[in-house]
Amino acid sequence: MLASLRCCFNPNGSQNRSRVNASKRERLRNMKVFVLDNSLRESTVGQAVGHSTGDKLKVFDATAACGFTHQIVGCFSTNRRVDDKFAALLQERG
Repeated sequence: MLASLRCCFNPNGSQNRSRVNASKRERLRNMKVFVLDNSLRESTVGQAVGHSTGDKLKVFDATAACGFTHQIVGCFSTNRRVDDKFAALLQERG
């Protein structure tokens, strides 16, 4: 998406249609896109405050509304954290 926008707009926000690369745009339009977003995963290093289950639920629902079919919902280990509670909440929701 950003690549296709960059070919139409200058950094200052003005349009520049003469710079549109039609073949590049066609390739982007027909590409299968892979999005890797770690918004739901709790960082295990250097994070003083993490997500609440409510925060995670909002992100989960927003990404599901975008049509994402596979989501990483947490990082699990022997130490219990909000990811464990969130996974249980998703399991209850069905």
